[in-house]
Amino acid sequence: LEAKGSYTIVHLTTAKKITCTKGIGDIEASLPVNLFVRVHNAWIVNTQHLIKYIKGRNGYLEMDDGSVVPVSVRKKGSFLDII
Repeated sequence: LEAKGSYTIVHLTTAKKITCTKGIGDIEASLPVNLFVRVHNAWIVNTQHLIKYIKGRNGYLEMDDGSVVPVSVRKKGSFLDII
């Protein structure tokens, strides 16, 4: 899921994108915490589709669809604890 202002873009595994009128925080509250993790102020990822984490101050995730998702410095610690 990607935050875009007051909207959320849901990236599906089929490469289709759905725009939702709910904010990412509202959606985050309804997601199962054992599958989804907030890795950035603007990004929540499904850990089942995570391929690799690239370390570093500007670390990022590679997802199974080939997309790249940034991991913020502030969210890095909690992300690493989960995975």
